[in-house]
Amino acid sequence: MEALRSARGSADLLALAVLFKRVKNITKEFVPTKSTREVAPHLKEPSELALHAEFDQRWTRISEALRREQYLDAVREIVAFRQPVDRFFTDVMVMVDDPVVREARLTLLSGLKETILRFADIGELAIDDSAGKSGSS
Repeated sequence: MEALRSARGSADLLALAVLFKRVKNITKEFVPTKSTREVAPHLKEPSELALHAEFDQRWTRISEALRREQYLDAVREIVAFRQPVDRFFTDVMVMVDDPVVREARLTLLSGLKETILRFADIGELAIDDSAGKSGSS
């Protein structure tokens, strides 16, 4: 995982790692029963539509990069999720009362989580980074 080590100091990767921990936590108990494409019609907010579009576009590129063992390309694609994920969590409440909307949002986040986990659990970078900073003071 040399690609991950080389990108580890990236502010975007570390910020995404913190957001990814949030994605993992909020989807921990959720088991998707539909694909992200099936739930897409229930996504209405601009930031959730933007995240879905990014996911739809980058999923193929990440999968292809991993298949070709082009890990640096995969890292670049994963890091590009930082802004749309950040906007999503700023603008959208995932656990809304409407079960259809809640399922759509959780399905989108689960798809993102599973795609990134195919490469690495980047949420652990947030833990490692904070431990490293506290130990170096």
